[in-house]
Amino acid sequence: MTDDKLDGISRRLLRGVERLRNLELRKRAAPRSSDEFHRLAEEVETASANVFRVARDERQVGDEDSPAVAEQQEQEAADWSDGEIRPGQGRNSSPPV
Repeated sequence: MTDDKLDGISRRLLRGVERLRNLELRKRAAPRSSDEFHRLAEEVETASANVFRVARDERQVGDEDSPAVAEQQEQEAADWSDGEIRPGQGRNSSPPV
């Protein structure tokens, strides 16, 4: 497995979490029990299932990754993600909820 593959899955997960958050915020602003509320609730449920699916995929790919011993010793934080994404930073970032 390449670092790019794991990085890509991680980025998909972050985008999914951000989408889920945005949908939930929109749902919270909708009148309770309105058609919009129920439509958004379905979207939240679908987005949530997607986040869990991507997280499972990321774990499986990570479990299958077994770099050489020398490479394991050289690893640094974010060495597989180019260190580009940090909590609370980025174009679509938002403070923790």
